Order: sequence, then structure tokens, then C-alpha cells
Amino acid sequence: MRRLIGCLDDLGVRATLSLNVRALEEFPDLAAMCLTRRWDVLSHGYSNSRFALGLDEEEERELIERCITGIERQMGAPPAGWMGPSQAQERRRPTPVGIRNLETMHETA
Repeated sequence: MRRLIGCLDDLGVRATLSLNVRALEEFPDLAAMCLTRRWDVLSHGYSNSRFALGLDEEEERELIERCITGIERQMGAPPAGWMGPSQAQERRRPTPVGIRNLETMHETA
């Protein structure tokens, strides 16, 4: 990872990192790394082992809010967008974009 980051730094490339809240909790230096480089962050859920599929609408809303709030707490700002674990979320509204006015939502067709 450090070599990839070094290459991006050398080239002056700003990246977008798809990041789950659990990773930020376990590795708090990730937040500083992203903030220093002015990278955008997409919420990738709470952890890669917790999907939104099968949740009822209220549970899904709570998960989305928990993830956005967790990133906000670590990064000082909400994520730029949402890409749930395994790109799996129910096909109903409101979406994470609608819940907190995120800029983008990445999903499979």
C-alpha cells in the first residue's frame, strides 16, 4: 500500500478511497493519510462482513446513518459518496444519497 501511495504522491494524483468505518476505527492513521492528500472518501459500509441486503428499510437507514456518522467523526466531514459492501443494498428509496445528500452513490446495474 505504501508503494502505491508513494506513486500517487509522486504523480500528484488525488485518489478516491472506498473505506469502511471499521477500517478507520482499527487504523486511525488512514484518516490523516486521506486528509493530508485531500482524497475523497466513499463510505463502504461499516465492515465488509455486514451487508445491507436483507435489512428492512429502518435497519438499512440506521446502518447508513451509522456509517456516515462514523466517517464524519474520523474525517471531520461526511463521505463524498456511498458504495456499500459487495455493492449490495436494497433497491428502494431513500438511498444513502437521499438520506444525507451525499454527492454520489455507486452501485451495480
